[in-house]
Amino acid sequence: MSLANVSAGEVKMVATLVMLWLVMAVAPETPVGRALWRGFVEMPAQFLNRITRGHVLLTALLVATVVGVVWLIGEEAVRLLSMASPEALSWLVMVDAASLLDVAMGVVLVATSVRIGAAWARVGAAWRRVVRRPRAVRTRPVRTERAADNDDEEPRRAMAA
Repeated sequence: MSLANVSAGEVKMVATLVMLWLVMAVAPETPVGRALWRGFVEMPAQFLNRITRGHVLLTALLVATVVGVVWLIGEEAVRLLSMASPEALSWLVMVDAASLLDVAMGVVLVATSVRIGAAWARVGAAWRRVVRRPRAVRTRPVRTERAADNDDEEPRRAMAA
């Protein structure tokens, strides 16, 4: 590819990516640098870290199936696969989502059966708080001053020693 065939849009795209890379390299502690690092480095790394052997085997199986169909049918396979690919992908997602829901329900059921006593205790405590009757307001009895035995003295007062 020669530089004469490069469009202005491609040059602008490359210049923008180089400037973003410079911001990440020169100013990584700024809010913009941290956001770029998170979006362009950490998030893709987390996504790639979640790939397992099962994902790789499923991808290899799909590629082998596509190659085999193209080899058997020829040019017509491209049209056939392009029409069938949306449905095939939806089937894969549906099976994957169903299995994830099954696993999640299994975990919830096991956790519930293990902790059923604690769960009932919490429900009972919450119910008692909701239906608890309001407590009666109690008043203190009014204390009356005792008169001294002797009329010459003032009434006695309690003193702390």
